[in-house]
Amino acid sequence: MGDGATARSETTGGLRVLIVDGEQALAQGLAEALGRLPGVASALAAPSPAAAAGLLGDEALDVVVAATDGGDPAGLLGELDRHCPAAAVVAISGDADVERVTAAIRAGAVSWVPKQAGLDRLAEVVAGAARGEAWLPADMLALVLRRLAGRGPNPIDRLTAREQQVLRYAARGLNRREIAERLDVSVNTVRSHSQHMLSKLGVHTTLEAVALVLKDGDVNLQ
Repeated sequence: MGDGATARSETTGGLRVLIVDGEQALAQGLAEALGRLPGVASALAAPSPAAAAGLLGDEALDVVVAATDGGDPAGLLGELDRHCPAAAVVAISGDADVERVTAAIRAGAVSWVPKQAGLDRLAEVVAGAARGEAWLPADMLALVLRRLAGRGPNPIDRLTAREQQVLRYAARGLNRREIAERLDVSVNTVRSHSQHMLSKLGVHTTLEAVALVLKDGDVNLQ
């Protein structure tokens, strides 16, 4: 198939996944493999967020799998967030550099999977991300959380009541769409609250915000 072609499974009503990787042959092969799995309705492949925007049209995505090898994870994930604000992002890369993995999480990825992990593991993480679950390999989790929590005091009192609600729901593993349903607001409203919350806390991702709150114990997240 040509660049950006769609790989579809027999399943209808399943997950809609986008693979973004500059190595387009790899991205397309991965999309085809994921598209054949039960529970996946469609899988698209694109070399960049800009290229993906032309493929998506009005189609909403559940999960974006983004390769963060080289380049700037924050820039890549920021661009993805503009095009796919409601989708959970799973970062993948061929290296296991903890600083780069942490950078991807800070930039908004809910999970990170090494490219060497195999299709079965990636499929599990993608399905979990669609349910609002985060995942890191056991040998990476403590290292990343330590870096996320190793920041200054948590100015939690600067958050509005609604921003604290968003943070509490996010800490329980809900994604933006689910939080929007709980609060009876739009996904864009939740996104706006999240951005204000992160700015006030001086962090870049909800996971990092949760790590700060848990460290300082200033808010009951239950």
